[in-house]
Amino acid sequence: MVSMNVIAVIVTHDPELDRFKLVLDRASEQVDRVIVVNDFKSKGVLRCLCSGVGNCDFVRLVFNSEIAHALRIGVNYAIRYKPGWLLFLDDDTVLMSNAVGKALGLIVTYRGLFWIGLVLC
Repeated sequence: MVSMNVIAVIVTHDPELDRFKLVLDRASEQVDRVIVVNDFKSKGVLRCLCSGVGNCDFVRLVFNSEIAHALRIGVNYAIRYKPGWLLFLDDDTVLMSNAVGKALGLIVTYRGLFWIGLVLC
């Protein structure tokens, strides 16, 4: 992977745990840091899953803030790592193998031709 200090922000709201573990595993393999913002539905196991990943920080909100506020909290938290890029993922979005590396490769290839913002669905 081309190192560009990519920070992933994942907002959770009562995710299916097996799926979320896969989301977290794939994201943590491809980015420099994962920020999990748990939007109120407290599941101690989410904190445990995050702490089991070396590059994951867990932020628990004390109320259901809705997505915009939770994303803002995640971005504000991520700023401490001085990200070059932010990657926003839902709690059920499983990245394909090397998806971030391929996207960063495109950015390097086409840098200077135009500004790029990537949206991957």
